[in-house]
Amino acid sequence: MLDRVPIRLRLVGAFAAAMIVLVVAGSVGIHRVVAGSLDHSIDQGLRARIDDLASAAASSDQIPNRTLVTEESSFAQVLAANGDVIASSERFAGEPVLTRTQIRDALRAPTKLSRADDGAPNAVRILATRATQNGAPVVVLVGVSLQLRNQTLHDLTQWLYIGGSIGILVATLLGYALSARALGAMDRVRRAASQIDHRSLGARLPEPSANDELRALTRTLNDLLARIDAAFERERRFIGDASHELRTPVALIKSELEVALLEPFDVENLNDARDYIAMMRRRVTSAEAEADSLAQLANSLLIVAQEDEHALAGPDGDRRAFAAVDVYALLERVTARFLQRAHTSSRSIALVPSNQACIVFADPLRVEQTVSNLVDNALRHGTGDIRLEVDTTDPNWATIRVVDDGPGIPEELRATAFDRFARGDDARVSGNGAGLGLAIVAMVTAAHGGKATIDEDGYVAMRLPTHVT
Repeated sequence: MLDRVPIRLRLVGAFAAAMIVLVVAGSVGIHRVVAGSLDHSIDQGLRARIDDLASAAASSDQIPNRTLVTEESSFAQVLAANGDVIASSERFAGEPVLTRTQIRDALRAPTKLSRADDGAPNAVRILATRATQNGAPVVVLVGVSLQLRNQTLHDLTQWLYIGGSIGILVATLLGYALSARALGAMDRVRRAASQIDHRSLGARLPEPSANDELRALTRTLNDLLARIDAAFERERRFIGDASHELRTPVALIKSELEVALLEPFDVENLNDARDYIAMMRRRVTSAEAEADSLAQLANSLLIVAQEDEHALAGPDGDRRAFAAVDVYALLERVTARFLQRAHTSSRSIALVPSNQACIVFADPLRVEQTVSNLVDNALRHGTGDIRLEVDTTDPNWATIRVVDDGPGIPEELRATAFDRFARGDDARVSGNGAGLGLAIVAMVTAAHGGKATIDEDGYVAMRLPTHVT
């Protein structure tokens, strides 16, 4: 049931309950302090009077009236050990105030007690002690009415009740006002949040003026909105760039096929037919090359999309595809795959051998695909012979490089070389022509807990951890 109560009422109720506890505890404390002070004052007065009465009883057979009665609300008696009244205030003349048991207790030690007599409208406090008169033990006692004390405490209780009730009411109203102000700021934040959608991610929640937890929460939510806005903007740019890149090869393929279909020829003319077949071969070959580029682009876009969806295996992600990978064996496979293509370009490709084994814990398919991107990049935009190198100087890391005789990536392009759709003037930074090659290298390397960098010679270095975890 409590979860159905508005939070404002719950806050006010909790505040009111706390104030009631504080007021009740404070009232009880004040009542006890005042009662203790009054009792202490009464006890001090009784002790002073009983000392005077004991001295008077010991020094004279006749106790002066001024000693027996000092004020209307007090009284005194001198009792023999058998209970007979030797001297008494007029209020209890001839009647002992104490019982025989109480007299025996007073003869043994000073006794303090309270009682309500028929002759007194309120309780009285009595102090009795042993004294001597004419050499015989007697009991002297003094008492005082507690009417004034009780009336004072009664009035104090009423004032505390009235004042406490007013205090609780004022505190409750103040708590309601404070909670309304605090929750008003929260409600403004809620309304602002309800108006933000995917078209207005640049909007921010209003920060409360008070430097409190709600302001800290609002700042945290605004930071979250900023990150979401940046992610959406990155995706919008990615979709726009991908659409632009996809249009080009599709348009080229369509153009080649349309030209081939519209080319006229004379079926009866053998030479014309041969020329037409040669033209069709060129057009189909060109379309095939563009289709291959389109397939590579689609594959690269898929890898980028998987990275954005955290589908690439990483140190903190899904490692089911991870295994112990022999780096040199993997590079040998990549080298063999590109041998014919390098030979066609009158270039060579070779793996720099090493006697030292190198094992990494990785997704072999992703690493092989990434190294292949680097080799493809070198074949497209590099010059001279291509070498695949592995640096194991640091036993905890394996650094893979694909180098050639070209100048490498220009220094002015190195800062953005790993960005998506990045291109240099010679397209060196984009292994597949769309500017995604090196971006994929950086993604895959990072997913394995490593880092892709560009060395001082302008070549990409993949740094992968060698320890198996």
